[in-house]
Amino acid sequence: MWSYCNVFRQPGSELCDLLVVCGNDVIIFSDKFCAYPENGDASLNWSRWFKRAVIKSANQLWGAENWIKRSPERIFVDSKCKQELPSPIAIDRDTRFHLVLVAHGASQSCYDIFGGSGSLMINTSLFRI
Repeated sequence: MWSYCNVFRQPGSELCDLLVVCGNDVIIFSDKFCAYPENGDASLNWSRWFKRAVIKSANQLWGAENWIKRSPERIFVDSKCKQELPSPIAIDRDTRFHLVLVAHGASQSCYDIFGGSGSLMINTSLFRI
């Protein structure tokens, strides 16, 4: 198992926030903080935050997965893309991808509305349309 934070696909273009490879499993993390809007309209606030925090992260994850499948040899550990990953990623029919999305910024509003810890509920049903 190995992992690298903030890997890049081209100069100045981050691939993901954390990349973990353990055998045939490739785990791609996206971690975003977006301030939750406070304009008095809970439905509008939620849709705006969800779009900026969750949908943007999901698109980054799907893009990272596609990049790794197509170009596993073109992943770099520095922002200038001078240093390739020290451990190459072998992609084959047994490779499994796991996408992990972490979105911050809505805790207080979630707590105010739902109580509990202010944490969002886990939803594994997101899919690309």
